[in-house]
Amino acid sequence: MDIREKLLDKFSRSRIVFWFDEEGNFKDDIENLNLEDVNICKVENNEFYLKYLIEKEKPLDKFLLYYNSAQPPIEKNWLADILLYSDVFFADHKSLIKDELNVRFAEFDYLYNDYRTFFNNKKRLSKLKSYLSEEPNYKELSLGMIATVINAAKNDLEAVLFKIFENGLDEEDNEALEQLAKYNLDLMLYKIIKEHFKIKSEEITLIKFALLLVCSHILLTAPQLVKQNLFNEYIESFEGKGLQVAGHFVEEWLYNSKHNHLYSEISQYVDNKANLSQKLVNLNLGDLADVYSLENIENIILDKMAKEDIEDNIEYYLDIIEKRKQSFWWEIYQNTYLSIEYYLKFEKSLIAMHPDADKIENLVSSYTTKLHSIDINYRKFIYYYKNGNNDLLLDYYKKLENKYYNFINLLNSKWDNLLTYDFINDNSHNQVSFYKKFIEERIEKSERVCVIISDALRYEIGCELVDALSLNADRLKVDLDYLVANIPTITTVGMASLLPHNKIEIKDDGSVLVDDKPATNTKMRNDLLVTFNNNSLAITEEDVNSLTTSQLKDLFKGKNLIFIYQNIIDKIGDDNVSEGNVFNAVEQCLGSLEKIIKKLGSSNITNIIITSDHGFIYIDSKIEEHLKIDFPFDKSKISLNPRYVLGDNIQPIANSHYFEKIDNGEIKRNNILIPKNMLRFKSTNGASKRFLHGGVSLQELILPLIKIRHTKKQSKRSVDFEMISPTKNIITSNNPKFKFLQSEPISKDVLPLKIKVGVYDSNNNLLSSVGLVNFDANSEDINDRTKVLTLKLKPISFDKDKTYRLKFYDEDNEVLIKEYDFKINILISNDFF
Repeated sequence: MDIREKLLDKFSRSRIVFWFDEEGNFKDDIENLNLEDVNICKVENNEFYLKYLIEKEKPLDKFLLYYNSAQPPIEKNWLADILLYSDVFFADHKSLIKDELNVRFAEFDYLYNDYRTFFNNKKRLSKLKSYLSEEPNYKELSLGMIATVINAAKNDLEAVLFKIFENGLDEEDNEALEQLAKYNLDLMLYKIIKEHFKIKSEEITLIKFALLLVCSHILLTAPQLVKQNLFNEYIESFEGKGLQVAGHFVEEWLYNSKHNHLYSEISQYVDNKANLSQKLVNLNLGDLADVYSLENIENIILDKMAKEDIEDNIEYYLDIIEKRKQSFWWEIYQNTYLSIEYYLKFEKSLIAMHPDADKIENLVSSYTTKLHSIDINYRKFIYYYKNGNNDLLLDYYKKLENKYYNFINLLNSKWDNLLTYDFINDNSHNQVSFYKKFIEERIEKSERVCVIISDALRYEIGCELVDALSLNADRLKVDLDYLVANIPTITTVGMASLLPHNKIEIKDDGSVLVDDKPATNTKMRNDLLVTFNNNSLAITEEDVNSLTTSQLKDLFKGKNLIFIYQNIIDKIGDDNVSEGNVFNAVEQCLGSLEKIIKKLGSSNITNIIITSDHGFIYIDSKIEEHLKIDFPFDKSKISLNPRYVLGDNIQPIANSHYFEKIDNGEIKRNNILIPKNMLRFKSTNGASKRFLHGGVSLQELILPLIKIRHTKKQSKRSVDFEMISPTKNIITSNNPKFKFLQSEPISKDVLPLKIKVGVYDSNNNLLSSVGLVNFDANSEDINDRTKVLTLKLKPISFDKDKTYRLKFYDEDNEVLIKEYDFKINILISNDFF
């Protein structure tokens, strides 16, 4: 605004305006000033006349009373009574700025005098105004000046500090500080920092301030460390509740998704300078698990876990890993942590499971309900181990390899003792009966069915898929059963057995004819499907992924039977070069299947069945020679596979299953010899392969049968929980601890729930740190479903007579789930710890 506009603005609110021009800067301009409907009068010993003019002659007119002097004292001002109900205008630079910013506090004069250079720029003043409220106070204006110079995101201390820290901790190379120093605002910044965080130090540098912030957060999350006197020198740098204020500042910083990466850089720099993490290296794991302020803590914890006998206290170490999942650096170290977690779960399941069975049906039941978890935990360990810190966990890897081999050897030895061909051929779960038992009747009822056949999707992988679908997919009904694969457990046989057929002929070289026709590729399988049902279609996963939902709807139009073939696991596992990555392929396969299921649902496919052609055996370490057995027959006229051999002249040998030839009208096959357990034939190209199939181990023979139905009605719900302590709704500590009980185990119909918890006042202001609780236990044991959370109250005064609320929000959608009323009566008001 120019002077004329400012004056008109004054007259919009007042009839009379006094202008005191102390330095006489505008005495010449007053003559040319044009203010419509305003009487402009110079005050030059004519006060009595002006008083008469204003109050008697023109009582409704507007008057500008101009003084070519400072404002006279009241006792010498003959117009003082009129001044009381009028407005005042100043046109000196300081007054114009004060008026422009609508500043009313007296200390502005000091700000203006000390930082006049800052105020001498119209563009800078305009930017400053954008940071301020309608009537800023001293603190707001001071911080706004700093925010203006460094171009902070907004006018608060957090945004200012983020901008400063973005430029690094080297004060001589910090561009933001350099800009502030031009206007002496760097000293103002440090003054604000010291006052806000109650820092006693006479001199403070950016590095020292960052160091104090990091240390305060260490003590906020691990207050028990105070007694160990590791950070006394930093504690003593604070007054009052400054330590709390600083700790909570860092806690909120870590939850700030836009700027928490900056904390990682700052804390690492500080740690390198002050060796903070080395002060903690001798702490026990229980104390270390509560420290979330330094990245190097993750390395210290992992190093200790790698060296300790974690098998002796499984739950203790699982709890430590669970705590570390809250760490800002979790994603960086999760593969190594999860390797240890699955090692511990492997140990836990190994202790609890005993593969004793006197009947084959009982052993199958044990495997499909419990024993398969050994395979899952082994696979998961290997997957995360290979994607984590291999060197650190090498000893665990060796121990797990040995234990897994021993268990699988024991399990399949019992299996081999019970297995007969009648179980494979006449079982109601026989793979050969798949079409007749699970598809034919549905087609006759005019239902539309989609079958996804995933090559080498063994049973335990199917279980993981079912868990994922049950927990995460909405409006899905998922059921799990099993099939018994046809033998030999190879792709050609399994794929043929799942097709509609009258007769399957298995050749000695492993090739297969279905009703006298080959079924090697998708086109051949499509042709066979069409002979049984004109409205059938066979396509690949790649075809599904390449088409839009609209295109799929068009493709599926008029089709009531769709076979989709996926080949991820077997493709990687069968290759000698890539077989070591087969568990990575499993993860890819599971993710792909979830996407396909979702896409099929969007394409109006509501009934889906997922199964496999065969399973596989896999040990990650080198295959020892004792696992290889001699083949005593003439190899020149047969096709010898490491896991089986077919032929007319084959006879039983030691350490092998021998099943005689069969020709029962539906299946035609020659004599077959299959090494027991994990054995394989010597002198074959694949004898040293770690990934194999073709045999009759549980892992090769038992396959998942997953039935999925997209339902219109929501049948799933999130799990509920209740607070079980404190029993009285009173908080008496700055670090209140809460205990919650998950109401029931997670299942396919009861979904896990992750919540954010905090203490709030009646205006919904957050008064504590934010805690995360993950209700995801699938155990019947109440102890496994009990969760403990500790919050940190902010360093403010609480009214013991007021009601505060503990609120629980769904982390995914921020919906308030439940809340509890609390009184807060801190027994020791200055007890930070």
